[in-house]
Amino acid sequence: MLRKGVTFSELIIVFGMILILMAFISLRVTPTQRRTSLSEIEATLASDIRQQQLKSMNGTSPSGSGSPFGIYFNADNYVLFRGAAYNPSDVENYVVDLDPGFSFTTVGFPGSVVVFARGSGEISGFMSDSYDLTLSDEQEGTSRIITVNRYGAITQIN
Repeated sequence: MLRKGVTFSELIIVFGMILILMAFISLRVTPTQRRTSLSEIEATLASDIRQQQLKSMNGTSPSGSGSPFGIYFNADNYVLFRGAAYNPSDVENYVVDLDPGFSFTTVGFPGSVVVFARGSGEISGFMSDSYDLTLSDEQEGTSRIITVNRYGAITQIN
């Protein structure tokens, strides 16, 4: 008697092989996604730094009057704010959270704050050669340093 079809054990073996292949593929893709996320965070931060600087130079504000703008850095997020000093209770603050596993470390930033001067866009009260911001990925063990000069320009990302 000739039977056509597939036995249950053959199906289990084929599905097992497919699952093993999918596991290998997903493990190979995950590190690439983490590097992409680090690059995306860098690009977003660089864009936000430039926007805050341009707002200060243009005097853009909801009330129509010119004011400085700045960025306050925490370990796991940064806050875009308006004014000469960071006020954590200001309802106009905009918080940008980092993905889990990423963190900031600041070097040279007094009080972890950068405020751009109204009109010129330079960093107010700049005290060193440059401000370095380290973006770290704890899961991958990698980090990148973003350097900002006294004029608010990002001079190096490595």
